[in-house]
Amino acid sequence: LQDTDTSSSTYANYVANGQGNGRRIIAAPINDGGSNPVGSNNRIVGIGAFFLVPTGQYGNGGGQAWCAEYIGCWLQGSSHRCAVGGGGNAGGAYVPLDAEYPDDRVTYILKDSSSRIVITSIEYADRLANFDGTIVLIDHDWPLIASQPAGRLTTSDPPLTAENLCYVIYTSGSTGKPKGVQRDTGGYAVALAASIPHIFCGKPGETFFCTSDIGWVVGHSYIIYGPLIAGMATIMYEGMPTRPDAGIWWQLVEKYKVTVMFSAPTAVRVLKKQDPAYLSKYDLSSLRALFLAGEPLDEPTAQWISSSLGRPIIDNYWQTETGWPILTI
Repeated sequence: LQDTDTSSSTYANYVANGQGNGRRIIAAPINDGGSNPVGSNNRIVGIGAFFLVPTGQYGNGGGQAWCAEYIGCWLQGSSHRCAVGGGGNAGGAYVPLDAEYPDDRVTYILKDSSSRIVITSIEYADRLANFDGTIVLIDHDWPLIASQPAGRLTTSDPPLTAENLCYVIYTSGSTGKPKGVQRDTGGYAVALAASIPHIFCGKPGETFFCTSDIGWVVGHSYIIYGPLIAGMATIMYEGMPTRPDAGIWWQLVEKYKVTVMFSAPTAVRVLKKQDPAYLSKYDLSSLRALFLAGEPLDEPTAQWISSSLGRPIIDNYWQTETGWPILTI
């Protein structure tokens, strides 16, 4: 585990080896005229170098087991992936913030985590007027970020290890105040790497489609890290399952030959109310199974989607505190 860290292992195992049929992170919706691969290593390195200063101000806390710098990431889709990867490369422990979080939740999380930096975009800048720290606008500041020499990353001393803190993600707060869950690096990466073949039956070169939001634990584990660590392409879809119509998910499955799909019972119940013709409109032969989690799965919903897809429906149980499934049925 000594050399296992999520930023380097994700890209060393995936980008450098050229797996996923040339695709890394697929940005949806699909009316972009192509697979639109984003989140390149150059962007990750550029953001990391931007934060890594010679004094170690944004480094890993002088070799402490837990990183001293918390970086809030309030972005959408592929930009979020670049920001968390870059911040991780720079030695910071980041705090993911979903684009749909209300202002009061963002304010609470930034204060509770003592974050001193927020990577965001012009779209959200006005909503951070009361943040007492450094705000980096990934779109406005991109020329400066991109101009940073990648060699600055080699100045991290000592190097990050498996014991370094990867990120802090907050629970929903449905049973009280949201709690920040610290996720280590080595154990997290190993668990996700093991879960792809042993739970989700995913294989290198295939495509994984997780429909969750990136700021919550399911999306974070199985959009950003899990598939890429295992050598799979991952789809980032921003939007409802009914826009522009109720066939958008199945259109993505057909276009990108998705083999593993991960969603939530609520989303399936929404689709159940739509025209059933959408489920037979697209070629879903690549899809081996649909995994559902995040809330109780009622039997009528499971039976409906299973019979409609003609695929196994696999329920799995976990929570923010675990970071990955602890039970599948």
